[in-house]
Amino acid sequence: MDEIKILSGTERLETLEATATADREVGDVQIINGLVCVAYETIANGEVGRFIHQSELAVAPSGVTDADAAGKAAYWDASDSQVTTTSTDNTKCGMFLGPITSGEEADFRLDNSINL
Repeated sequence: MDEIKILSGTERLETLEATATADREVGDVQIINGLVCVAYETIANGEVGRFIHQSELAVAPSGVTDADAAGKAAYWDASDSQVTTTSTDNTKCGMFLGPITSGEEADFRLDNSINL
């Protein structure tokens, strides 16, 4: 299952309520109205639950290596369940906070509203 780990404390999160399109566990990714969102709780398919759409610090596997990624837009690659700097066929999900290495976890700010 697609997963993003949220490392920010609850005071630094923004959530929304939405209907799960599949059974979701904490950390599972669901695209909601074009936003990359992360399940805040376990939610059964078809049930309404809380999803995180903004977090100061999140981590996910990286699909690319970029020593200068800090400050660049991060995109969610749903087909490979990873973040990348590639916008084509992917959904913007925030901004990288440092360098990234393919196959390793990348730190990024989950914030669909960031315009870079």
